Amino acid sequence: MIHLTRIRKQIQNELNLDRRFTRTEKKYIKIWTTQYNYDFEIIGLALQYTTNKRDPNFDYLHCLLSDWYNRDFKTRKDIIQWLNSIRKQKQ
Repeated sequence: MIHLTRIRKQIQNELNLDRRFTRTEKKYIKIWTTQYNYDFEIIGLALQYTTNKRDPNFDYLHCLLSDWYNRDFKTRKDIIQWLNSIRKQKQ
């Protein structure tokens, strides 16, 4: 539970949230940390991509992290390599 609490605080700090998480947001964070086994290094990377969107929200963040999980990405390095390959394809 300490791990989950720490990650929640890191997410709040990163998003500059001055409110409590909703029940759904807590559920998402629990999925990311317990089911997906993602730490803040990966969640933080997703936050970087989410906050660049016009209307960032937890649903989008959850979709992004779920996509990475479904692609079997386990590390930040896996994700960065994949993102770089996509960028190269677009050039």
